[in-house]
Amino acid sequence: MFLLSLPDIFNFLFIIPSAYLSDKIGIKKFGLYGLILMSISAGVLVLSNFMTHQLIAIFAIFAISLYSLGRTIYTGSWNALINPHIEPATRGRFLAKLKLFLGVIGILFTFLTAKALSFYPEHNIYLYIFIFIAISFIHRFYTYKAIPEIESEKPKDKGITHAI
Repeated sequence: MFLLSLPDIFNFLFIIPSAYLSDKIGIKKFGLYGLILMSISAGVLVLSNFMTHQLIAIFAIFAISLYSLGRTIYTGSWNALINPHIEPATRGRFLAKLKLFLGVIGILFTFLTAKALSFYPEHNIYLYIFIFIAISFIHRFYTYKAIPEIESEKPKDKGITHAI
């Protein structure tokens, strides 16, 4: 249960600082750091397959923490990246459709992986699942880089404490 809650804990603690830093460092540049961390985390989970039973838990906690931090960094910059591309009047509908689409994809992926695990319980099918996830994170680099970063007029910076 602790491992499942890590992404939400990291999101709660770091989403505002991450959005603030993405504004300072550069939206796409900072978001790419998050994608790198998420890709590395999937690779660490793949490597954990070859570790002893005592090290698997340590590797899993490290990988999920790395993923959680990467996802928070990516999310904090992603909203700022797409906002100039979408009209304010249609932004809510766009984000709702996107969230619905991603939710359906998540449910389908969960169903397919559960089926694969039930068909091949003696094989290391989860290893192939994490390899697929790592490849999909790497693919996300190219789609993310294709989104143009449009500079919008920024209000005067009042500091992170004001943002919080």
